Amino acid sequence: MAVTMVYGVEALVSTRDVCGVDPEESEDVMRWAARALLEAVQREAAER
Repeated sequence: MAVTMVYGVEALVSTRDVCGVDPEESEDVMRWAARALLEAVQREAAER
């Protein structure tokens, strides 16, 4: 569920309108955020 908050149309609009970045950088930011979330999930799962 968390990935949906950082990837999709809403995230694209937010990064472009609120942060003022270009489309390419916006996609880079969304990929970074999604990757960070997935890595956190993997770390958490490994701790269990």
